[in-house]
Amino acid sequence: MKTKIVSILDIKKSGAEFVAEHLLTELDANHAIQVTMEKSETPRKIGFLFRKAAKNVNREITIRTKGGAIIIRLKQLTPSE
Repeated sequence: MKTKIVSILDIKKSGAEFVAEHLLTELDANHAIQVTMEKSETPRKIGFLFRKAAKNVNREITIRTKGGAIIIRLKQLTPSE
């Protein structure tokens, strides 16, 4: 028998959430994530997934649609005076 202690938050996450969090941690200001939707996906579901993942990894993102794809970028902070 194999056992290990895991976080309760990890148990509640879907595989898509793990992928979204990983992509967001690898993302920098010079790159964006382009998501091409499949038949069962909607822009609203994709947006919810990535906003939730961004909150989990302490990132601020902007989500835009372009053609048939969804573009996710890190939020650009403007320097304050």
